[in-house]
Amino acid sequence: AARQAARRDREKAKRKLRTAHKKQQQQQQRRDGARAAEGAAPAGDGEAGPMAQEGQEGQSGEDEGEDDDHDEDDDQDDEGQDDAPQAAGDGFHGEAPNPEEDEPLTIAELGGYVLPMSRTIALQAHAKGVSALDMEPSGSRVATGSLDFEMHLHDFNGMDQDFAPFRLIEPCPGHYVNDLRYSRTGELLLVITAQQKPILYDRDGRNLGEYAKGDQYLVDMSQTSGHVAPVRRCQWHPTVREEFMTCAEDGTVRLWDLNNKKGQKAVMKGCSLGQKRTFATCCCYSPDASLVGAVTADGNMHFWPSAGPFHRPSRTVAKAHTAGTEASSILFADPLHVITRGGDHTLKLWDIRAVERPLAAVHNLHNRTQLCDAVLSPGGDMVLTATDATEDAPSQLLFFEASSLQLLKAVDFKEGSAGRLCWNGRINQIAVGSTAKDRRGHVFYHPARSIKGALLCAGRVVAPTQPELDLPPIIKTPHALPLFRDEVPRRKQQTLDRKDRVKGHNPDRPVTGVGHGGRLGTSLKGSIMGAIMKPTDLNTDPQLEILKYAELAKKRAFWVDPAYGGARAGEKKPRTEGEEQ
Repeated sequence: AARQAARRDREKAKRKLRTAHKKQQQQQQRRDGARAAEGAAPAGDGEAGPMAQEGQEGQSGEDEGEDDDHDEDDDQDDEGQDDAPQAAGDGFHGEAPNPEEDEPLTIAELGGYVLPMSRTIALQAHAKGVSALDMEPSGSRVATGSLDFEMHLHDFNGMDQDFAPFRLIEPCPGHYVNDLRYSRTGELLLVITAQQKPILYDRDGRNLGEYAKGDQYLVDMSQTSGHVAPVRRCQWHPTVREEFMTCAEDGTVRLWDLNNKKGQKAVMKGCSLGQKRTFATCCCYSPDASLVGAVTADGNMHFWPSAGPFHRPSRTVAKAHTAGTEASSILFADPLHVITRGGDHTLKLWDIRAVERPLAAVHNLHNRTQLCDAVLSPGGDMVLTATDATEDAPSQLLFFEASSLQLLKAVDFKEGSAGRLCWNGRINQIAVGSTAKDRRGHVFYHPARSIKGALLCAGRVVAPTQPELDLPPIIKTPHALPLFRDEVPRRKQQTLDRKDRVKGHNPDRPVTGVGHGGRLGTSLKGSIMGAIMKPTDLNTDPQLEILKYAELAKKRAFWVDPAYGGARAGEKKPRTEGEEQ
């Protein structure tokens, strides 16, 4: 129902724009006719001049009446919707935002088509500017990458008014996050940092691996298995789930197979008209995936068939933008028309069948950095781009008609400098990354025309935390107090009293191990040695101890006489015959 309502709104917007343009042409014709009648008519025909002018006014009045009737019919169809502002002659439609109102931005209406710009939420800030941003196709999550080397993953279903990410990841320490893209199914997240290897994550932030890095010592870049210089941009294939594209500063655009991390499928080399090496700053697929487009740093735009051959571009637009400036975005409005956002402060519309000059161009769109995106509306009839803030003017979000680049609406972005953009058609919400000032990701939505997304967490209150106060403890179970306890049985109480040292009058047990409390400790080894070793007096004289057995030895010669065969002291023992011999 929301898609049908949006389709009807777009059709009514186109009818009203055509009516306003027709009125403007008629008014200009009347003014030109009046000037010609006053300046070129002869004097005799002076009376006929006003009559002719009156006739012209009458005819134009009838046309206006028909247009007004048509407008009244459209207005009757728009009953129940917000009043659409009248179209102005200078191309602007709607009212400029008024900062004095309660809402941060007024509802921007383009002939009945309501833009999701009435309210906004600000995600948690990075330490530096947002350099990459994308929303999941289902609209349930948004990812932001920054120049502080970090990537934040936000889930609208789990956030509250703090808008904090559920996961913070540093894909490659010390390298900027240049780009990130969700796959068509939202299951995978491809991250491009200022290194040579693309990194693949799942939707929950788990690292699934890195792709190959090329050999930097080879001259022919088509012979390497990967990039050898920092990667700039990436994009998933619009119809094939397992294919994506990257462009890097090594001068190549490479097509990758999701399941093959050892090397790319194809290599396209972009070169300047003088056959000098240059590099692509942005790339994209056509809606039907038949072409691959890229804009190089020398200002040229190249196109290759997605099925090959890739040795040289099939079409080249020379000097599409000023040489030396880096284009920040290229996209296909349809299979035959391309829109580019250049670093020379321009937005251009091209027809790939006639590339001599652009169909339309918008100048003076200031972009200080190469981060100003250009994205299509869900219906493909509008283009959204951004400008950087200057000293005299704030940053702006600009809505152009995709077929003619006519300015439809300009909205001031006062939170910093708008850069990376994403317009999710499923939930009808716009995500904007701020490259300066607050360094946040902002999500714009409309309370009636947007669904889910930011609406899920915008009104969710943060859970309050209890203050830490020094209060007496609260007894939750009063029957657990000693007063309410049941008495212990008598036999059990006696057993407990016997085990108690004081109530049972039990002697102190010996202290085992290291002593404590003024008592010396005991051990098994000390007990055994104490039983074996007898106490000795170190002050006794050993000679006196031996001499006190002299008298006893004379009387009882137990140890000496057996040794000498019964001979007494001083007597010689008789020798045997063997000893004599």
